[in-house]
Amino acid sequence: PTPDPLGAWMSAGDLAAHLRRRGVDLDLHTALITALAVREELPVWSLDPVWDAIAAHLPIRRFDPDPSPYTR
Repeated sequence: PTPDPLGAWMSAGDLAAHLRRRGVDLDLHTALITALAVREELPVWSLDPVWDAIAAHLPIRRFDPDPSPYTR
């Protein structure tokens, strides 16, 4: 899914700078996952609250499991 790995890292750096200006600090790996999730329109599977802060500024989809089959 990442035919241009250098471009993905460059996008991650730009995205991290964009979010830092808005008060959201990311490590570069989280920025890379964010850049790829936005580009590929994939949900992020994480309970880390940093994704709530990211989603306030970017069109990130969070994985939302349907617990109904597991609750009785």
